[in-house]
Amino acid sequence: MKSMFNDPDRLNELHFTNRHRRVLGLPECEPDDPDELAERDIDASDAMGRTSLQWAVLRNDLATVRSLLHSGASPNKPAERSGWTSMHFAARARDLNPAILQLLLEHNGDIDYQDCHSQTPLSRAVRHGVGATKLLIRAGANVNLQYDIHGWSAVLLAAFIGQASCVEVLLEAGADPSLQTSLGSNVVAMAQRYSPIQVLEVFGRFRTIVKPAFNQYGRGLSLDRLQQFRQEKGLSQISDEWWALWTNLVNDLCGSELVFNPTMEQPDSDRKHDEGSDDDEAFEDALESI
Repeated sequence: MKSMFNDPDRLNELHFTNRHRRVLGLPECEPDDPDELAERDIDASDAMGRTSLQWAVLRNDLATVRSLLHSGASPNKPAERSGWTSMHFAARARDLNPAILQLLLEHNGDIDYQDCHSQTPLSRAVRHGVGATKLLIRAGANVNLQYDIHGWSAVLLAAFIGQASCVEVLLEAGADPSLQTSLGSNVVAMAQRYSPIQVLEVFGRFRTIVKPAFNQYGRGLSLDRLQQFRQEKGLSQISDEWWALWTNLVNDLCGSELVFNPTMEQPDSDRKHDEGSDDDEAFEDALESI
């Protein structure tokens, strides 16, 4: 994808300042270029709304992050298109260096800042796996923040997208499995409808913690109704092993035979809207790789 950089017109359209270009390892502008004049503002944004600090964080460039922060760059400047701060970009960085997160915190980075879709760094991290999720939790992220108008929390999201390892570290950190969305779904409801068996295995290791959520949910959907729902959603079908484990958990933890109202939901905040078109994302991936 580095061949994209052979197109100078595309690069010029992005309005990188020389500071941006140095962070990205790109040729610098001419001194009289309008983008060069913007370099006087250390938090100047490019055409994608990103600051040079945000690019440095995304590229996991510790030395540059340290230099920019020491020079006055703001860790809480939101990107103009997405509302992401440097904390959000840290949450999606590949193999995030813990020292970068620590530097952002030392410079008053807001670990629970909500972007224009009400997403926090932690809710972004859950989508990318357990590494950044653990780091943000250790740094003090609020694991029980219901961050949008629909009442979603990090553990609800983790169960919804089947991130079993994130469900586990969130429960270990005190995430409340009884928190409900605005439609009344808790983490057990999400797991029955959407999750692979690995999430149920996590529940099995946290029986005492998740028991109130099982009692809150009841026995849930019948096997036939659940299979129908998963087929409609294009999800994997329930295996005999999955259903046996579910039945074991319900029999052990849930004395109620109530069937939960089978209203199905998908958070608006989890539809694809991260930052632009597929073409933009491919170009960003190329920038991150250099």
